Amino acid sequence: MKTLLSLAALAFLAGVAPVSASIVDVSFIGTQPGGAADVPGLFGAPNTNLTPSAFSLTFRFDLSKGTTFPLSGGGTDVLGGTGFRTTSPSIGWSVTIDGVTVKVPGGSATAQLQAIPGTPSTLDVAAFGPSAAPGHTNGALFDFRSADGSLPTTLNANYDYLVKPGDGFSADPSFIIWTAGGGSAGLNGGEISISEIKFSVEAPAATPGMGLSGLVGLAALGLAARRRRQGTA
Repeated sequence: MKTLLSLAALAFLAGVAPVSASIVDVSFIGTQPGGAADVPGLFGAPNTNLTPSAFSLTFRFDLSKGTTFPLSGGGTDVLGGTGFRTTSPSIGWSVTIDGVTVKVPGGSATAQLQAIPGTPSTLDVAAFGPSAAPGHTNGALFDFRSADGSLPTTLNANYDYLVKPGDGFSADPSFIIWTAGGGSAGLNGGEISISEIKFSVEAPAATPGMGLSGLVGLAALGLAARRRRQGTA
């Protein structure tokens, strides 16, 4: 029986592909005080200003795209897009204001996800393009720093980071969305207060043992069981 269990385990393991994270979502959650113009009415009535409300912006990245490399001082940088003559790692970003979500297609110009350890620790996330209106580019830039270095700086683990006193942005966070008609809606650093950062990792599902290696493992298990029956007959 122990032999059969051992073979069963080997058969299963032989058919399971290694799991590696590739898709990550980075969400910045907080509030915006209102007053910014929303010309096309993406979040409410056209030609009105945003009202104070809850705010979140989520970037989605495919870490198998673009270029990934370690930074000299530690940390990881993933970037790409037509501006770098590579495939963009961005597969879209979305903004939610007062319960209304507007999605922006994946960036084709430049995109970057950078984690840097130290004091402060830094998480830089940016995506620009494609343009929805001639001469303009949809873009978002969030460059967040943890004052005491406690911000997790890995790109392959989930975490929920609560902003602490002294934390902030090294540059004004901002986003702008252009419509095909030329109208735009956006916010800049003076209009965004971030209270939480969520990093969510999606790993491709392991392939159960029905590939070639899995079939080989199951065949070995069947052969062993058959021999066992013959030996006891």
